[in-house]
Amino acid sequence: LLLPRIGDSKLELAVRTGASPWSLTTLSQTEIKMWVVPGTPLVVPGGEHWVGALPHPIVSVEVDPLPAVQGKMTVVSLELNQPGWVEGRLEDQTLNFFPLDSHQWIALQGIHAMAEPGLYDLEVRIYTSEGGELTFAFSQPVRIREGGYGFETINSVPAETIDPDVVGPEEELVALLLSPATPERHWEGAFQFPSDYYTDSFISVFGTRRSYNYGAYYYYHTGLDFYGSGVPILAPAPGQVVFTGSLVVRGNATYIDHGWGVYSGYFHQSEIYMSEGDFVETGQVIGKVGGTGRSTGPHLHWEIWVGGVPVDPLDWVEKVFP
Repeated sequence: LLLPRIGDSKLELAVRTGASPWSLTTLSQTEIKMWVVPGTPLVVPGGEHWVGALPHPIVSVEVDPLPAVQGKMTVVSLELNQPGWVEGRLEDQTLNFFPLDSHQWIALQGIHAMAEPGLYDLEVRIYTSEGGELTFAFSQPVRIREGGYGFETINSVPAETIDPDVVGPEEELVALLLSPATPERHWEGAFQFPSDYYTDSFISVFGTRRSYNYGAYYYYHTGLDFYGSGVPILAPAPGQVVFTGSLVVRGNATYIDHGWGVYSGYFHQSEIYMSEGDFVETGQVIGKVGGTGRSTGPHLHWEIWVGGVPVDPLDWVEKVFP
């Protein structure tokens, strides 16, 4: 029986007694919450070297990047030493883990661009199988830092497009639409731009805090805006169309499911060429650029959602996920 002294942390107790901090928590039958920096070396009793200590059945855990950044992607990777099933959360967001093989699991999660900087609990639970017995669980804080976004004022948008009684229900509709994480990943490699027209610069970039019609900066820009009018809109990666239609804020809009909780959206279209259920390939024309919805002129607004959160679309063109 180990009796902690006043002020002892689990790590300090483990070092003082020569016991594993993971076994201490297991014996007490409580959830592990190790508030330590990832990769911190721990002393193993009887060993001659410092090593990174991870409990069975975990071989490795990686969170990339660290710290996480407002409006950016976070990738959580686990390797197990035996088959299993992995679930998790990052604060209030469910992490959708998918297997790369029988031992390696990965979850893609967006960080909200307006998330308050600070520490957020990353929780991981490992089961024997889907719906099986819980074998291990732990919680580790992850720091989220500011994204360094600017500010912009946009006036003369239609009043109904910033009416809370209109905006609120539309946001709820879209959040529900984009919440499923389908198990098949349709894309490989980086995404392409959804327009071939003038991609050297953009009307507006992701994350900027926005004021509409001389109001307060309650909003932020959830996508990337392209120049053009009447030019083709191209699918940036393979996927299945899950929504086409006219919305007050988004105008004529299309959403594509690329799998694993990754979606792309296309707003303000003058024409929509696709229907719900259609499967599209990279480069396929899905519509034309217009100026419908919350817009002061023709342009394409392009969004990427990951794990129910909009993220910077440029990252998906410049990087490869996972």
